[in-house]
Amino acid sequence: MKNTKTFIEGLDNEANYAISKVDFIAKMYIALKEAAETEYWIILLEKPGYIEVNKCDIKNKCLSLKLVKEMND
Repeated sequence: MKNTKTFIEGLDNEANYAISKVDFIAKMYIALKEAAETEYWIILLEKPGYIEVNKCDIKNKCLSLKLVKEMND
């Protein structure tokens, strides 16, 4: 999970240095795709009690990326 968080944050950071708005949106969609997959795994691991969501800030990053997508739709 830590590697996933770092990867998503890396994609988010890379988007900040995009060469155009189209490039920015493309990079953010890649980050969103990764965040959606991560969120799926968090939900699966949360149900049986393997992880506690309130201790997992990755879920917050996933939600933030979803909001960015909704604002651009």
